[in-house]
Amino acid sequence: MSSPCKRRDTDVMKLMMSDFTVEPINDGLNEFSVEFHGPKESPYEGGVWKVHVELPDAYPYKSPSIGFLNRIFHPNVDEQSGSVCLDVINQSWSPMFGLKGQPRRVDLDMNHHINNDAYIGWVLECVPKEIIDSHEVQTITLEFRRECQQDDVVDCLTAPKNGFSELRAINGSPPVGKDENHNLQFLHLLRLSNNGSEINRGHTVWRMKPAKR
Repeated sequence: MSSPCKRRDTDVMKLMMSDFTVEPINDGLNEFSVEFHGPKESPYEGGVWKVHVELPDAYPYKSPSIGFLNRIFHPNVDEQSGSVCLDVINQSWSPMFGLKGQPRRVDLDMNHHINNDAYIGWVLECVPKEIIDSHEVQTITLEFRRECQQDDVVDCLTAPKNGFSELRAINGSPPVGKDENHNLQFLHLLRLSNNGSEINRGHTVWRMKPAKR
């Protein structure tokens, strides 16, 4: 998995390559402004707005701070300060760990199908490094929806089963879902990058590694 800094840089670079106008503030990528046009066929069509975005050092484990620099009338924006009040930003922010990859020749079986080990490998690569360092996988469950071909580009998405906001963080990583045995649980989704079609869904359970003697 990528480190938080690499994740931040990747997310900001994707934003810079989008249709938005992004202007970094100072020398780093933790603070920048974003200019965008109001969506068509909406009350904001024809308007141009600018927001200030500040990413905390703990990003993506902690939500960004977002505020409008010019005035906008919207129920989720404070009219005086311009602060965005969306629950997803202030209370329920949760990073989604992701990976994009393509099957390799070594992933093919004798019938030129993607072998199960490849699917398992993609799932495990999306688990945060902090969890892999402190835990070991106990069970892996995959539900196959369709077959993946050699030329397909695959997205692998991973998120804690019970969300990030309920439990204590582990080694600086986000809080994750636990079962009755205090094992960590993650949900996984493999899908085709070009159209979003599901390849399979997965569920992994992780237990704490025994202390070294």
